[in-house]
Amino acid sequence: MVAGSGPGAGSSHFGGSSGAGHGGRGGRGKSQDRTGAFYGDFTRPQAFGSSGGGGSGDSIATGGGVIHITAQQMLHDGQIAVNGKDALANSDYGGGSGGSVFIEAASFDGSGVIQANGGAGGGNAGGGGSGGRIAIHYNSTFFSGIISAYGGASTVETGAAGTIYKRDESRGYSVLEVFNQGRKPYKETIDEYSDLISDSARTWLTLSHMFDSPVQAVLQDVDVGHTIYEGLTIEEVKLGGSAHLAIELDSSFTRLHTFRRFYGTFEGDSFGFLHVGPRQLVTIPNTDYYIPVNLRVYQSGYIQLPDRVMLHKNSLSLNAGYLIGVKDLTISQCRVTFGAGSGAFITGSLQATQFKFQTVMIMSQGFLDMVATNIKYSLEMDSLVINSGGVLTGRNVAIVAQTVTVDESGLINLDARGDSCPTTDVYYAGSGGSHAGYGGFGFLAESSGGKRIDSFGSVFRPVTFGKAGYAGRSSPSCTGGFGGGILNLTVSGTLQLDGEITSR
Repeated sequence: MVAGSGPGAGSSHFGGSSGAGHGGRGGRGKSQDRTGAFYGDFTRPQAFGSSGGGGSGDSIATGGGVIHITAQQMLHDGQIAVNGKDALANSDYGGGSGGSVFIEAASFDGSGVIQANGGAGGGNAGGGGSGGRIAIHYNSTFFSGIISAYGGASTVETGAAGTIYKRDESRGYSVLEVFNQGRKPYKETIDEYSDLISDSARTWLTLSHMFDSPVQAVLQDVDVGHTIYEGLTIEEVKLGGSAHLAIELDSSFTRLHTFRRFYGTFEGDSFGFLHVGPRQLVTIPNTDYYIPVNLRVYQSGYIQLPDRVMLHKNSLSLNAGYLIGVKDLTISQCRVTFGAGSGAFITGSLQATQFKFQTVMIMSQGFLDMVATNIKYSLEMDSLVINSGGVLTGRNVAIVAQTVTVDESGLINLDARGDSCPTTDVYYAGSGGSHAGYGGFGFLAESSGGKRIDSFGSVFRPVTFGKAGYAGRSSPSCTGGFGGGILNLTVSGTLQLDGEITSR
């Protein structure tokens, strides 16, 4: 163990301090959102862990140490541990973060234990420390032991999982493992990539070892409008349920990060989360048809997936980001959100708010949301199928397809997505919104000078939102009902509607 704060030290607060960071960020304390930072090279780790927030002298929860082993042959049947220190049980201190284990051996065998776990936060609302970093480079291995870099436990927020990196030098084959026992961060999304000080409990891959001499990447059949440079390449990524994985930004270049195969486990009622930030293109050329991860793609971020994917019990959120390469998209028992400024394309150039596929199928309990304000969505495909229990929710959506099938109990829903919150104009009761005809006056609204707008819109080509109802002066603002949204549906072949299309 090592005393002192360290580069990922947690922050103190008498009402609950945060945990230290290393392989990821520390967990929040009850009264402290500023968490310990991530740091260190995950491929060749040699950094100490850091101390949790709070405490003094021997009561500080210090970080784990560093072990670097170089050997021709290594047989490990014992225990190697560089765990962060637990905070005092009844304190409000944060836990320390795990340290580093770096092993280089021509042959690596045995059945021992390797640990770089974070320390637990104090029982009085301290945050957990992050796990550390473990890397093992070898030419051959028959190791069957246990390797862990879990975040430290907490009554508020567990620390992030650390990283476990394995590289077979004889084949140039690398594996990254991130597991955290089904324990998840407080927030599912990263609020602001440019300021991560209040982000917490997320595992991060650093780029410090590859900033020099960037190499331009070659993309086949895709133009994202920027020069792309090579980033991380990992043959296999294994992400445990509820663990969150993100990649450090390069402030100078847009980077291509390749995870050749992706495996995920369902733990803690969830798959894990992969975050794709600004100026990042993450490509996953090989994975199961059932994508085993929740995907969050942020502004100017790109995710490239195989041409046939099914999202089942996970999620995809494009927050001004882009989905690339998917021809056939199936959504089952989960939610897919296309946000403002996002898009999807198979080949060619990206265009914001345009989503192009060959087939889209929304199965039972599947939801596709296109509801951002001030945006007109364009959804183009050969075939759209909404099964019983599937829902497409929109605000202003143009759908162009050869065939559209909406099964019984399937739904295209634009209810209450139109105009809202008109100026309050009467004392007693507001008026109903107008569109094809006049909205009705409320109680004493007409006699007290209430207003309602004239009817509007084309009988033959309706293209306007429904208007909201007026709230009375005695009512809080924005309590009037919303108008309906807009759907422009163009089907060149067959439309089979056994379900419902509604824009109330």
